[in-house]
Amino acid sequence: MFFSLIGCDKTEGDDGNLKGININVYVDLLVENEDGIDLLDPNVENSLNTNSIKLFYVNGNEKIEVYNPSLDFERNFKILEENSYYFLRLFVNDSIVNGYTETLLDWGNGELDSIKSIVSKTNTSIVCDSVWYNNKLEYPTNNEYSPRRMFRVVK
Repeated sequence: MFFSLIGCDKTEGDDGNLKGININVYVDLLVENEDGIDLLDPNVENSLNTNSIKLFYVNGNEKIEVYNPSLDFERNFKILEENSYYFLRLFVNDSIVNGYTETLLDWGNGELDSIKSIVSKTNTSIVCDSVWYNNKLEYPTNNEYSPRRMFRVVK
């Protein structure tokens, strides 16, 4: 009888956390109406129903709904608050097709927006380098949030 044990080495820091892996593919969206009202603030009248928002990853001709109930962000996005302002942090698709990745953002109200990105991959990292929102380059740009991968979306 032959037994084989396969293992992998991992690098841990003094605190026991894994070191040397960098996964940085999030995009932060500030969502406002034309009057500059924060539509992600649950205390605002007519704010967006964030429970209806869905992400889809596009891989070639296939559109895959993102949903994994075992993850903290089961739909690969989360509403966060910073300095009394809310924003949507989403994690873009990292499957590269024809040089970029594509993520679809379904707002749950009939609106569907496209997020295309250039993602660089190495043995130890996956990093989002550029982001187009509905075919408009939003990152990197010289916007008020630079160097953060953050921009405003008007709904």
